[in-house]
Amino acid sequence: MEYSAKELVDMEFAPLEWIIPNFLTEGLCVLGGKPKQGKTLLSIGLAFSVTAGEDLNGKSSYDGGEAVYISLEDNYRLFKERIKRMDESKGLSEASQRGLHVYFEFPRFDEGGLDTLKRIIKNNSDVRLIVIDPLVNFKPIKGNGYESDYKYLKELKGLADRHGIAILLVHHLKKSRVSDAIDGFSGSVGITGAADNLMLLKKYNADLSELLMIGKNIHSTSYAMKLNDGVYWDVVGEIEEIQKTEGLQKIYDLFKEHPDVVFTPKEIAGACGLKVGYVKKKLPQFLQRGDIERVEYGQYRFLEKYPGVPPRVPDCTTTVQPGKDTDKIGNIDEEIMKSTQSTP
Repeated sequence: MEYSAKELVDMEFAPLEWIIPNFLTEGLCVLGGKPKQGKTLLSIGLAFSVTAGEDLNGKSSYDGGEAVYISLEDNYRLFKERIKRMDESKGLSEASQRGLHVYFEFPRFDEGGLDTLKRIIKNNSDVRLIVIDPLVNFKPIKGNGYESDYKYLKELKGLADRHGIAILLVHHLKKSRVSDAIDGFSGSVGITGAADNLMLLKKYNADLSELLMIGKNIHSTSYAMKLNDGVYWDVVGEIEEIQKTEGLQKIYDLFKEHPDVVFTPKEIAGACGLKVGYVKKKLPQFLQRGDIERVEYGQYRFLEKYPGVPPRVPDCTTTVQPGKDTDKIGNIDEEIMKSTQSTP
């Protein structure tokens, strides 16, 4: 059917449906990350967020629903241990646990998988989220190019759109380094092209990870994520805001550690790894607070009489440089695997 641009502008559409407010929308989403990065823990956390009707941090509430988790990599005992440890650390209500339905054996997409998904949705109208982890164990065996990937994923997207739910596919990243985040997803570009939203989980520094979110109907956002006790994720805040706060802390630390040194904005920027323009914009804040004083035009030094400290970001290091990968997640998985036997 043909529409003029004016007709399209005048059309009214239902607002975008958020499955998890400001975090996950209806439609097809692909979550990518390297091994031992915590993709499964994040996916389980998202599922419980839906069944509990709470955000990842358990603070704001909303109308949730039920969730389906198709676990094609973890066995029964490993998945149980993940939930058990999450419950011990975070606390999961009985209702939220009953609202999550887990499958460990599931046919591939072209071997009855799509029809099985349709039956699950038909028999449970309260389902709001379906997680398939990992995608490689669900996708058709035959065909691995753009056209085949795009074709079957468009059917999954259509299923999600028709029922107003989110289907989250957990996927691996390429081993090689790439300059573009989207190019980091393993497989053809048909995978990223068919999805409504993409999530990319990667290390940010020694304490935090970054969750980059890119979507067709959402603003691109990067969240700082913290893995608590090695078993569940919290959202610390947006990376941009954290970087701004960390930049202030860097400048203050430089002045405090060298109270007798007179700095120019260029010297501050070089020592802190910041842009000169950013430093020039932030120095008036320190002057107003009485943290520093202007010696003469373009030269500043620490003012010990008023040692105020800009607020730190909770649980975040001062340095923004990427740190070494932590072995937290890997250690947890190894401990769980040692304590488990073969799948029942």
